[in-house]
Amino acid sequence: MICLTPLCLNYLQEIDEYAVVPYNGFRDLNDYYTSMSALGDIPWNTEGLPEVQNTGKINSITIPFCVLHAFDDPLVTWRATVNNEGFMNPESLVKSGSGNLMLLLTKSGGHVGWPLGIFPFKDKWKWMNDAAMTFGQAVATAKMIQHDESMLSRPADMHLDEGEWQEHETEER
Repeated sequence: MICLTPLCLNYLQEIDEYAVVPYNGFRDLNDYYTSMSALGDIPWNTEGLPEVQNTGKINSITIPFCVLHAFDDPLVTWRATVNNEGFMNPESLVKSGSGNLMLLLTKSGGHVGWPLGIFPFKDKWKWMNDAAMTFGQAVATAKMIQHDESMLSRPADMHLDEGEWQEHETEER
């Protein structure tokens, strides 16, 4: 059991260090960030930029993956997601993971939920939910189109011989 007494923290990162890391059984802050971040295992060079080559978990994404990030996020800087140079340049990132990564960067939205309007309690997280639903629908549509195209591209000589056709007709009845 972990008891947390009120902490006097100077940096937001200390919440992770003193609460999240021990509570979830990570060795240290680096272990937590490396394990939990899609970009956490990318090697960084001496200039503080990620290496140019595609490496790490982000490069092994095999399913469609959408990264949604607001430039005005007060807790996680946009620089944690993208950079003008090297591997984290948006053009390089979206090519990682066999092209399964989509970046959706917005001017505003804060840290959680992209609240809408003067009364955010009214529409709550509608924008974020709509963005996620639209992405999911686009992925489903793309898979259907891909499936239909693969069916159309089947070789013309693929057909059932007469005996197989009769068996097939019998099974359907």
